[in-house]
Amino acid sequence: MGGVVATRGDWGWFVEGSYAGLGGEDSINISVFPGAPAGGADIDMEIDVEQTVLSFGAAYRLMQTDDYSLYGTLGGRYLGIETELIADGPLQARRLREYQDSWDLTIGLNGRVHLDKKWFAPFTVDIGAGESNLTWQAWGGVGYQFGRSDLVFGYRHMEWDLGKDGLISEYALSGPALLWNHRF
Repeated sequence: MGGVVATRGDWGWFVEGSYAGLGGEDSINISVFPGAPAGGADIDMEIDVEQTVLSFGAAYRLMQTDDYSLYGTLGGRYLGIETELIADGPLQARRLREYQDSWDLTIGLNGRVHLDKKWFAPFTVDIGAGESNLTWQAWGGVGYQFGRSDLVFGYRHMEWDLGKDGLISEYALSGPALLWNHRF
């Protein structure tokens, strides 16, 4: 994951992106008839999922004091998911492959609460829709500023309701994050 934020006066812009590829394989045994003795058919399964997320937009400073800053954001979010499922059985192999993408408009808030001269708590929340029925994210953390840089540890959750048309109808990303920021 990487991103760039730029500000000038009350205005700012941002862009960030991430990519992840996950996969796995396993073998299962399926009985041909319910209640049949052990034996059945062995089926080898493999699944691969690749996802790309891109968020971008503009920000306007709504408030700033010595204790906190608050920006309103308006932007977009792109989600691309490629899913491949392969099932190889005794009679034949099946392959299912689908690519889904979603472009959405988002609106939200981004800010920073200053805990003291060095420590702060950043946060972001947004919500949107477009090609998805709904997308939203929440991010929060705690950071330490040193010189023109800071180090932040936090947690982020992003979610999409993609509707019933594709192989994947709901998608979510969650987890901890460690960030290093540098101001030029």
